Amino acid sequence: AKSLKILAYLHTTNQRTFSSLIRLTSSTLPFLRAPMVADVIIAAVAVDYRKDKILHHLLGAEFYGRCMDQLAPGLHLLPAKKLCDLTASLAHLDTPDHELFSYLSAHVLDSPGKFHVEHLVSILRDFAKMGHDAPTVVELLVSRAHQLHLCTPSALAAAPSIFIPERNGSV
Repeated sequence: AKSLKILAYLHTTNQRTFSSLIRLTSSTLPFLRAPMVADVIIAAVAVDYRKDKILHHLLGAEFYGRCMDQLAPGLHLLPAKKLCDLTASLAHLDTPDHELFSYLSAHVLDSPGKFHVEHLVSILRDFAKMGHDAPTVVELLVSRAHQLHLCTPSALAAAPSIFIPERNGSV
């Protein structure tokens, strides 16, 4: 799993190597902790392993489904930044796993101190892209509106997409 992550971030993997790593990672998923499973998902998306792609007789949708099943119980183990990266990867993958997003929403509400306003904006932007509603997380963001001045310009630019989500390519 670590080699998959490293090769994905270095952009040095070829199709054959990546295929072998996916096969190997798929067989070891039950033994991986949630942070490593999140890294696997993020890396697989980074090298453009799509849901409809087949590598080593493993359809991407099946691979991501296995990852989600392994990841959901351990979401609370992920740091806020990794949760943001994970939701961005899932949004890029166009995988509306509403059950996982519901777990994520509950986790944000259970430990709101773990998440900076910028994290909330990032997560909610990706939720909006996937069509997942999280009104209680939006309420948490609104209650922290006084902290928006601490956000980066890119996070501030993404904030309107939370309140006016893009639907079917039009605003």
